[in-house]
Amino acid sequence: MDVSFSLDKAGRLTLSRDANGSPFLDERAVYAVFATLAAHKGGYGWDGSVGTDLHTIRKDGRLTGTRLRGIAVDLFDQLKADELVRSGDGNAERLRTGAWVLSLAWTTKGGIPAAQKVSL
Repeated sequence: MDVSFSLDKAGRLTLSRDANGSPFLDERAVYAVFATLAAHKGGYGWDGSVGTDLHTIRKDGRLTGTRLRGIAVDLFDQLKADELVRSGDGNAERLRTGAWVLSLAWTTKGGIPAAQKVSL
């Protein structure tokens, strides 16, 4: 169980709030998904396998849907190995030159489906 997160209209990760304005807990693993997606693979001395190469492929000028799909596969392989999700996948959609949306969908360890989109 984790604090519930969602993306706001600007695409920033923010705490979800209930009708009273209070943060609440859920099992969707949104924080784990986005923290792993944003972490720089190889950037952590204690475990070089944590994170993805998203930051690298965004900077090298060769961003493709296939490479973004590979990022999603790597992301969910790590989360499955840590038993944070049962399954997950992603696909990329090119909006225009240099603008992409990565759609991520996963099933939590409790069997709850979840999905989020990330603008790149």
